[in-house]
Amino acid sequence: MTSLAVDTLVPFSQRTQVLFKATEFAPTIAQAPILLCPARSLIVTGGEQAGKSLVSAKKLLMEYPNDLLRAMHRAELAHKPRDFHMPLVYWLVGESYDACEREFGYIRDDFETLGWLRPGSYRKINPGTLYILGGEGRDRIMALIHTKSAADYRSLRKEAPSGIVVCEASQLNLTAFERVKARMAPMEAWLIMAGTIEAGNGWYSRTAQQWGIAGPDRAWFRLPSASNYYLYPGGDDDPEIVRMRNESPDAFFKERFEGVPCPPRGIVFPEVQPSLHIGEVVYEPGVAVQLWEDPGYGTDSAHAILAVQVINSQVRVFAESYTQGLTTDLIIDDLRTKHGWWRDVETVLMDPHYATQHHANTSVEEVWRAKCPGLRVVVPKRQHVRPRLERIKSFLVPTATGGARLVVDTECRGLLSEFGLCSNPFDGQDHPYRWRTDRDGNTIGEEPEDRWNHSCEALGRGLMHNFGAVGTLRKRTFRSQFFDRVPRKKRRRAGSND
Repeated sequence: MTSLAVDTLVPFSQRTQVLFKATEFAPTIAQAPILLCPARSLIVTGGEQAGKSLVSAKKLLMEYPNDLLRAMHRAELAHKPRDFHMPLVYWLVGESYDACEREFGYIRDDFETLGWLRPGSYRKINPGTLYILGGEGRDRIMALIHTKSAADYRSLRKEAPSGIVVCEASQLNLTAFERVKARMAPMEAWLIMAGTIEAGNGWYSRTAQQWGIAGPDRAWFRLPSASNYYLYPGGDDDPEIVRMRNESPDAFFKERFEGVPCPPRGIVFPEVQPSLHIGEVVYEPGVAVQLWEDPGYGTDSAHAILAVQVINSQVRVFAESYTQGLTTDLIIDDLRTKHGWWRDVETVLMDPHYATQHHANTSVEEVWRAKCPGLRVVVPKRQHVRPRLERIKSFLVPTATGGARLVVDTECRGLLSEFGLCSNPFDGQDHPYRWRTDRDGNTIGEEPEDRWNHSCEALGRGLMHNFGAVGTLRKRTFRSQFFDRVPRKKRRRAGSND
């Protein structure tokens, strides 16, 4: 260890110093604040070879003794000192099992060095388990460290981990992230997520930026490649860092080597906050459902339908149909045969541009009226796009109490991709709803590009229908307010001639 490295151990507790010295680890100047941070949830956007996996593994090592003490304390409070939650459980979560390999190896080596690992319990990682031993005879299983694949959502259930390490976190999708967060509650688990920012996974970079100002329970750290002086002794002036900086586009270098989030240029809705506006949105039986539709034609379009409930003035997008190459007839059949919420659908709000167009024998409006005679089919007047954008942005502003006026379910992949939070569900590429920009990133024109925007168009039209334009005195219709309060069984379904 260099003297500089040894100095970074000074702020740590005596117990942690003993563990780090026994495993021959001294954090870099950039790693030390991450490990010292008291926040329960940490996110690290790191550069290539910055030591992200190592710092995540050391987080588990230093928290393990604290977790044991907390578990014993809870048992004493419950007057069951011999029956505290044992063994403790930890998760290493990756997009696949292979993504956990590096952290798994570091943790295995640490506990083996300390003599706490049961021999022969770590031969595979898909899935894999490390058995941590302890007690008077060193023969009691004190903790289990499991690898988890986010591709198998069933594995992210049941257990209550004491700590969660998310490996190559930027490769996870938003649904997996929400499931991981949900498993923190039972044991008040800690969480560390570390990864290099990946194109097409905007939720990760936006979550990082939000956690940077989120308060004492969450924190964001950057871990630049140059901070790893074991590999780059020259720091920012190291010849390899200088070479990569000169040979890489500016945004690419910032993301891949400095851990700086660079949102797509010209994105229309940068105000979306994943932890505020995105989550598991539950359908409420008995409350009116509106379908907000925007048909699309062409290779860069989608037929988008949002299933929405408005409850206590909060707009809840709990489901979405986002398809290509299907006729309106087939989409309607799919919705009403596969989804229990169909019985509460009262209104279909259409795109006035496509409603009466006859791309086939009948228009979209005629198909809805013929197949669903009990629904209220609404075709609003045509509007300019700017008022719809302003109305969406107004619903992205938190309430006075910090709550969300708009929440979107994590499974609404089309809308999330247009927000820039995930890749497009059709081709896996990054297609957010964008403004036209010049080569320097400056916005051009009064309207965004009219592509990859159909769920956003449906959302804006639905908000305008229910709440009017920003700055007007228009209230939500009496019908909509009434539906929020009265159970469906006491309502009479509207006719089809509205």
